[in-house]
Amino acid sequence: MKFTAILIDDDHGPMDYYIEALQIRGLEVRQIDSTDETFKWLDDATSQPPNIIVLDMMMPPGSRLTLEETDGGLRSGVFISQAIRKKFPGVPLVALTNYNDPEVVQVLPQGTLCKAKFEVSPFAFADFVKKMLGA
Repeated sequence: MKFTAILIDDDHGPMDYYIEALQIRGLEVRQIDSTDETFKWLDDATSQPPNIIVLDMMMPPGSRLTLEETDGGLRSGVFISQAIRKKFPGVPLVALTNYNDPEVVQVLPQGTLCKAKFEVSPFAFADFVKKMLGA
């Protein structure tokens, strides 16, 4: 069985290494690279649930969120994670971030796992994802 992962992150450069590691470990990966595209995907009635979602917590707010409510984009992931939980309540969600704010972690939907971005190698992260999937 081929597992699918959605990686929501506006940063293509470093995330390409994570995507490549996940693909080498056998996952099919799709990157969504903006807040607006993420909400478009979540609003689409035909969107199928992936096996896992990896979400960057800091992204430009786009047109649906404001700079004020997202603290300049630092908390965009909080709003996205809440929308993900409504659409796909049972899909594992991993918050990947460089921003170290305990308040952000506290307001994430229950069951969200947090990993510090770039503190783990791409292959260690891919192995963590596979372990979460029981693969």
